Amino acid sequence: MSLPIIEIPKELKKSLEVYRDIFTKPQFNHFQNLITGIIVSDNKTIQEINDCFGKKKPKQFKQVYDPF
Repeated sequence: MSLPIIEIPKELKKSLEVYRDIFTKPQFNHFQNLITGIIVSDNKTIQEINDCFGKKKPKQFKQVYDPF
């Protein structure tokens, strides 16, 4: 498991600013998190990236993705 990400590094935020106009504000936040997670996480999965940011699975996750 990777170390938790407290905040997106300033240098990376500055580099990603060129893409701000392409996304809505929530989309851009997700985009920044995704790129940061891809760079720093050991395992390049969405779950690992979410874990790095301390995000939990939705309550219904088990019902949707593990029905058996």
